[in-house]
Formats: sequence, structure tokens, C-alpha cells
Amino acid sequence: MKFLLSDGRRIPAVGLGTYKMKDEEVKDIIDYALLEAGYQHIDAAWIYENERPIGQAVNRILDSGKLKREDIWITSKCWNDSHERSQVMSACKRSLENLGLEYLDLYLVHWPMGYSNDPESGLKISDVDYLETWKGMEDVFRAGLAKSIGVSNFNIDQLERLLANCNIKPAVNQFEVHPYLSNCELVDYCKSQSVHVTAYTPIGKGGSSNLSKDPVLVQLSYKYNKTWAQIALRYNIQRGISVVPKTSNKDRLVENISIFDFELTGPEMDAIRDIDREQRMVTFDATKNHPFYPFEEPKD
Repeated sequence: MKFLLSDGRRIPAVGLGTYKMKDEEVKDIIDYALLEAGYQHIDAAWIYENERPIGQAVNRILDSGKLKREDIWITSKCWNDSHERSQVMSACKRSLENLGLEYLDLYLVHWPMGYSNDPESGLKISDVDYLETWKGMEDVFRAGLAKSIGVSNFNIDQLERLLANCNIKPAVNQFEVHPYLSNCELVDYCKSQSVHVTAYTPIGKGGSSNLSKDPVLVQLSYKYNKTWAQIALRYNIQRGISVVPKTSNKDRLVENISIFDFELTGPEMDAIRDIDREQRMVTFDATKNHPFYPFEEPKD
């Protein structure tokens, strides 16, 4: 299953998240994901520090002739220390070199706030506007280095401002979405602007969300003979949201993509939406003082 983007391309509904996966771990799981489990999308980022082993795994498969380049969707992301317009192109080329690829299927601005890493003082907030960063993203697109471009972790105000000041609109906004953070307002806004949503952390993070014990998800898992995680993933898929769950467990890898043989009813979708706790797993607290920090303080 794939979702149609505003630029006419189709993004696979389920991808493999690779956040902080180690070298051999990521090589092994990508082989299995692409060749055995039926995945077509690998979600990467420069800051994950594993683009090189991802590229080695992908290129080994391509060299074997088992898959063609157009069979594999590769996403990567521009990190916060490369937000100046000229830096974006360099950052994209660096990711492509790491991956050993000629183009990315999707390149995202990882966060709206930019900063630099000062050797003496550490993280230093940058005053580079994400509108300038987006001009660099448009350069990347025009150069053919990325077939689609988008953003990640942008809120409504930031996305609205970007849409009013861009020449090429973002095709995707990737942000955290799961049953305890349905993010309905932002999802609905993206849909109204034909910006596709990809959900990261779609089943919570590290088991800390208690989603696995939620009565609604557990009850539905019994009804459909699925796991609570499959119910959570299916919830987003039926909202038109693609998902990139991370796992290095092969059984869970298969489980995460085996969500197309059942359908939740309207009342069941409503019941999952009603368990929203506005419980955010990813906050990036180190940048809370940045003027472009995208998240509001949690409600009491």
C-alpha cells in the first residue's frame, strides 16, 4: 500500500525506522526487511550516524539484482547544524555519499530550529530562519538530488508560514503520532494543505507509553487476533498516515507490516482517538529556548 503525495509520487505506507541502529544490526535488518518482509521504505537521517551501513546494505541488494533502485524508497534528513541555504546542499550531498546513492526519494528538514555546535560552548542557537533552509531544500530538489522534499516536526504556525513563502511546497511533514498523541489538529491541517503526514514513534517509545496495556488497544487486539502494536499502526494507516516504526527484531518487523488484512470500524477508530493523552515521547529539550521550538508546554 502506498499514499499519493502532492507532487505525484507515492510513498510506501509502512517504512522501517532506523534511529540509532548500530552498523551490523542495521545491515542485517535491512536485508531482511527488503528481501523477506516486503518493506520498500527505509527512513534514515544524518544524525542517526548509520547512513553508511544503510547504504552498504541497500547497494549490496541493488548489486545482486534482486531489487532495482526504484523499488526502494529512501528518506533522509537535514540536521539542525546545516540550516543555511548553502549548507543544505552540502548536507544532502554528504548523506548521498554516505548512502552511496545518486538521489534520495525524500529529503526532510529534520527540525525547524537551527543551531551550531561550538567546540568551546557546545550547542549554540542559530538565527537562521527555516525559510532560508527551505530555499536550500528547493535547490536540492531542482538539482535532482531528492525527488520529493518535506519537513519534520513543524507545527501548524510554522507550516502555514512556510507554505505562504515557498516556491515548492513540502510534500511531507513527519512528526510524532500514536494513540496517546493523535495530534488531530496538526494532522487535519496537513491534510487540508495536501501535505502528507508520516508518523514517527507510531507505537510509542521504548515501552514507556503504556500503550501495550491500554484497555482499548488490548480489547481490539483480542478481537482481530493482532497485537496492540498492530492495532496502533492500523489506526494511523486508516487516517491516511504512513508510519516508520523502528525495530531490529525480525518477528516484530514482519508484525509491523502485517496490518493490511483487517480494518477497524468507525466507532473503533473513534475509541482509539478518545484515549489521546497528549503524551509526547520526543521533545528535544536541549532546544526548548529556541524561538522556533515547535512544541507547546504539556497541559496539566
